[in-house]
Amino acid sequence: MDRWIKEHQQDSRKSKLVQLVPSIGSFFTELNLTQAFLEYDEFFAISRRKYIGPNFAEIRHVLNIAQVHGSASDLKLITFDADGTLYADGHHFDTDNAMIDHIITLMRSGIEVAIVTAAGYPGQPEKFEMRVQGLLDEFRRLKLPKSITNRFHILGGECNYLVRVVPDTYRLEMVPDCEWKSEEMRQWDEKDIVALLDDAENLIREGAARLRLPIKILRKERAVGALPLQATIYE
Repeated sequence: MDRWIKEHQQDSRKSKLVQLVPSIGSFFTELNLTQAFLEYDEFFAISRRKYIGPNFAEIRHVLNIAQVHGSASDLKLITFDADGTLYADGHHFDTDNAMIDHIITLMRSGIEVAIVTAAGYPGQPEKFEMRVQGLLDEFRRLKLPKSITNRFHILGGECNYLVRVVPDTYRLEMVPDCEWKSEEMRQWDEKDIVALLDDAENLIREGAARLRLPIKILRKERAVGALPLQATIYE
């Protein structure tokens, strides 16, 4: 596989990989899959199985390990989803969350850390604070300097709101649009935004009606979504 990837990087039109998987994309980092597999195998003994091959999740773990090793030397920014990744869905950062130490270590190493979440609270940084209170408490306990806390960001509301840490207080504040949004984004017409959200809402309602799903529409300044009115089972 390592040889196939190198061959694909050299000529993506005629490689063995593109023949086997025509929809395959580009590899932007060198991936040492052999090393990654051996590292994963050390813990989970895949190679000792006789009748059960590696499943999709295990293959993904090997690829993720290879990606981590391949990116480590040049890493400048790492992003995390929130619900279901850093903490349980619908919960928040508690002080005993094991990821807190890892996040602080990354920041101290000069790496920018961002939580990218669909949750959007325009003009209400205190609601973002509730989600990451345990992390902020640890910033405060360690008295992290501004040079470190400046490396922590929250990008919320489908990339519509940027939040940063206030030095000394370790509270959160909204970053003014003029400091981070591109010129094109700042020129978006409010009428166009409303029209887009109207279209999205109509499509959600039509789809729910067609599938006979009872929902409640949740409409925000820059987002629209649906909440189930009955208990839902996810598979």
